[in-house]
Amino acid sequence: MESARYIALAAGTHLQFPRSVAVLTAGYSVGQILGPLVAAPLLRHGYHQALVLGALLVVAAAIAAGLLRIGYPHRLPAPTPATTPITET
Repeated sequence: MESARYIALAAGTHLQFPRSVAVLTAGYSVGQILGPLVAAPLLRHGYHQALVLGALLVVAAAIAAGLLRIGYPHRLPAPTPATTPITET
């Protein structure tokens, strides 16, 4: 989990969007709320329309991720370990 947070923070810093983790969390929560409201009317005639909508959203997310990947550095600096004071016993 720590590495995922580091990747999100590094990506946000590179994209010059320092609060990217907060925006991603808010966007995820909006999707959790709106998803059922949008999909429910599509279930009237079965799952086909809802599944097509889901597939289109996945394709759109993949395209967006691919576009963000262009120009992104291939190597990020290694995370620095947390410094903790060393106490002698």
